Amino acid sequence: MIPEKYTAFDLDGNEKRLIFSGKSGGEGAIFNIEGENDLCAKIFFRTKVSGELHEKILTMVNYPPGGNLTKPADEISSSSIAWPSSTLNIFNKGKSEFIGYIMPRIDTGLFKEAHMYYDTTDRLKLLGGSFSWQYLMTAAYNISFVVSKIHETGHCVGDFSPRNILIARTAAVSFIDCDSFQVCNPESRKIYHTKVGTGELLPPELMGRNFRQEEINRHYSDLFALGIIIFRLLMNGAHPYQAAGEGVRDLPTIEQKTMKGLYPYISQNKGYVRPPGYTPPYDIIPSCIRDLFLQCFVEGHRDPFKRPSADEWCRCLTSEIRRLKRCSSNPNHWYGGHLGDCPWCSLFKNSGRELFPYIDAQSDKAGKKIKATDYKVPAKIKTCTICCTPSGFSFRTNTDESIKGRIEVEVTGCREDRLKLEPEAGWIKDISMTGRKGKKRIYEFSIDPSGIMNTQKGVKYKANIILRSSSEIKKVPVELGFRLKPLLATGIQKIILRGINLQKKTEIVFSVINAGEGSLEGKAETDREWLKITPLTFSTGKKQEFRVIIHPEKASKALIHGNITIKTNGGNVKIPLFASAALKPHEN
Repeated sequence: MIPEKYTAFDLDGNEKRLIFSGKSGGEGAIFNIEGENDLCAKIFFRTKVSGELHEKILTMVNYPPGGNLTKPADEISSSSIAWPSSTLNIFNKGKSEFIGYIMPRIDTGLFKEAHMYYDTTDRLKLLGGSFSWQYLMTAAYNISFVVSKIHETGHCVGDFSPRNILIARTAAVSFIDCDSFQVCNPESRKIYHTKVGTGELLPPELMGRNFRQEEINRHYSDLFALGIIIFRLLMNGAHPYQAAGEGVRDLPTIEQKTMKGLYPYISQNKGYVRPPGYTPPYDIIPSCIRDLFLQCFVEGHRDPFKRPSADEWCRCLTSEIRRLKRCSSNPNHWYGGHLGDCPWCSLFKNSGRELFPYIDAQSDKAGKKIKATDYKVPAKIKTCTICCTPSGFSFRTNTDESIKGRIEVEVTGCREDRLKLEPEAGWIKDISMTGRKGKKRIYEFSIDPSGIMNTQKGVKYKANIILRSSSEIKKVPVELGFRLKPLLATGIQKIILRGINLQKKTEIVFSVINAGEGSLEGKAETDREWLKITPLTFSTGKKQEFRVIIHPEKASKALIHGNITIKTNGGNVKIPLFASAALKPHEN
């Protein structure tokens, strides 16, 4: 029995009065928060609460995705996510007890499940033809943007169900049921895995897996599912492996066809499979998007690492949205900039199917007249984006040597004068803007090893440069390692030569090696006139060979002794040399 009212307390100890909204699911119920219209609460059923769930929600509160996604819907222009902003507790017998969390309220009157937009019948019933291809591409971008920010923080969507992705008539999107996400604590590296999955959105490598018993990382399955959602938005609701023909004759389900992996839109599969009859011509898709579909559904079917990232989708979709053309005959017809003529007019002429009809006025369910022109402008495709070149640094230096770094930063969608760069560690210093390169600002910074206590060779030190704008946070990872100094090493301690001819010079060869790193530099010398060595100076990264020449005729004794000294920046060594003359016959 769900109570009508609750009194609970947030992380700061503030009292929250909760009123049941009438909505509930398998895990818990949704409550309104008295006096806070932009927020709501999810209260878990007692049987679902555990210590691990409490830890997971706390991790989500402490490590939300960036991009201004977790703000209330009226503060953003493109996307939002029902991400926990605080845990909720009650006091039971004097003890604090975790019961749920606070999150942004998503207006389900404005936002509808994603399948209602890529299903043609539902979309036409909901908005007529006004939700054009421009809106569908913008929704695809906004979904990619949200996923990119989730991945950037180390989390995954996990169960990429179209029922958990909501789209508004402005093409803004919202993700709900976020407590089922795969969540990573960046400090402890603990991962809270997703325990569910939607069959038709799973990649082939996860088909038939038991998510409740196995702990499976969902990053690459996210990328597969993202590609499917984008495909369905742009291809009239069709699944990328939905097909007919000899190749799939005995495969009635989408899951079976996904396992088979016959993508019906490439030439090598023609004759085996064909796309569903209700899909638009594949060439309406710009080449940039088709290339990513190929990576996702052909190359990525065999190798998950080949699937395009959410960032790649964002870049491609942004470019193609800007190139879209508008039909002069029907203002609801938007199409790719690579096409010469309107494909939607051709489709209507050849088949009688009008996917984006235009009339002067339409009626919504309440009977209010809505002009088609009310929906001409979809949501802005981003709030604020910070792009950095390079996207990360890896330095190696000596423990007593400072080095410089340089980064180019471009800010779009927000005021660049509000951008701040902050070091996350004391050994990253002196960050300052030094110039401009077109739209990019150039920053330089120093790496000072003295800022690290007890530096150790072989250890990699990691920190970030944090870039903050009014609504975006970007982290640029910096890795610092210390190189080993040159180190002189030789396998010989002394040289002994017996039975040399006192009338002839004798030559020997020996080597030293650099057992460290960098360049071993130095000189070689001897302390006897009859003992010569070449080269006298040297520089090597690995091995140096020396030639030693003995001139016994210059020595006055049958037993001679001298020293070879090698002095380097990686240490010194003195090698004693002993040589004796061969015995004459009468001395035997």
